[in-house]
Amino acid sequence: MAFRDYLTIPLLVDLKPGDKVQALDELVRTLCKTLGVRKNKQIMDEVLKREDSASTYIGQGVALPHARVPIEPEFAVVVGRCIAGIPFDAARGAQAQIIVLL
Repeated sequence: MAFRDYLTIPLLVDLKPGDKVQALDELVRTLCKTLGVRKNKQIMDEVLKREDSASTYIGQGVALPHARVPIEPEFAVVVGRCIAGIPFDAARGAQAQIIVLL
C-alpha cells in the first residue's frame, strides 16, 4: 500500500510559525476533525508524552511525532509544513519544516 493511502487528509496542513506544542495541537485537531474522533486531549497527551521521552526530530527538517491511541481507522497520518521552521527540541537548535504525525 502506498504512503498516500494512509494519509488522513490528502493535502498538507500549512502550520503557522510558533512552537512545537502549537504545531502538534493543530495537527491533532485536524486529524480528529477529519476522522470525527473526540479524543483530542488523549491523543495530544500521548504525543506530548512521547516527545518528553525523546524528540522525534529525525533530521533534514523532518519530525515524526507519533502515539498509540485506539481510533478508527487503526492507522492515520496527517502532514504539516512550516517553511519558516518550528523549533523541535533538536540538536543544535534545528527546526522542523515537515511534521508527519502518525
